[in-house]
Amino acid sequence: MSFLFFLWSWTLCQPILALSIPRYDAQSPMLNEPHPAIRPNLASVILGFSASGSDEVEHVQIPLQKQTLSGADLPTHPEMIRIEAMVNQQGQSVSLETLDLVMCRVVLELSAEEKAALELMGSQKVLPWFRLKDGAVLLEESSSRWFLAGRSIATYECR
Repeated sequence: MSFLFFLWSWTLCQPILALSIPRYDAQSPMLNEPHPAIRPNLASVILGFSASGSDEVEHVQIPLQKQTLSGADLPTHPEMIRIEAMVNQQGQSVSLETLDLVMCRVVLELSAEEKAALELMGSQKVLPWFRLKDGAVLLEESSSRWFLAGRSIATYECR
């Protein structure tokens, strides 16, 4: 008897429930959008550096894949430089795996004679790229691969 009552009530209630669904807005499935990749033009790298004769580490944020001139925020004669972090377009820190892929370099300011010699060879005077795993890059130590030898830094670049 209870089964017949259940079947009878379901048969009567189903059309009423169907009428309660709005027909003016069709439901559509939500699309699963892929996670947006880091767009290089909006991501930036945070570099830590110490100026000559200073123990204090300062930080500066430079855009990814753009050369940034040294000047007010970026020193021309830092003693040490290192990659600290990277932020995406939303200002969030990226993973260590992503940060490990970032590499930066400095382009040196050259004298007129050095420029002329390098133009003949078709190159520009840059120091080797450095990465997070290189740690603190010493620029005033003569045994360092990144020794400035008294030259100034013209631009900074990270990829």
